[in-house]
Amino acid sequence: IAAAYVAALMREPDGAHVFNLVGSVASCEDVVAIIKRHVNDARISIDGPALTSPPDVPEGNVRDVLKGLPATTLEDGIAATIAYYRNEPR
Repeated sequence: IAAAYVAALMREPDGAHVFNLVGSVASCEDVVAIIKRHVNDARISIDGPALTSPPDVPEGNVRDVLKGLPATTLEDGIAATIAYYRNEPR
């Protein structure tokens, strides 16, 4: 999302656009499993009903308008977030 925001700021506007910034659909269990792969001693639990989300939201023409927009997998995004906070001074 941040990359899309920066890409939009760095270009000359040619009208108003609306984009869906889509990603992969993952369950809470999937997210916890990824976190635990990167943080061996993570103590995370899940409780309550699953949240629903629309399965297929079209991305639209965001990649045509914002050329070079990177795509980050959920695994890579979680790993980068963990690395960032591990390296932040407390």
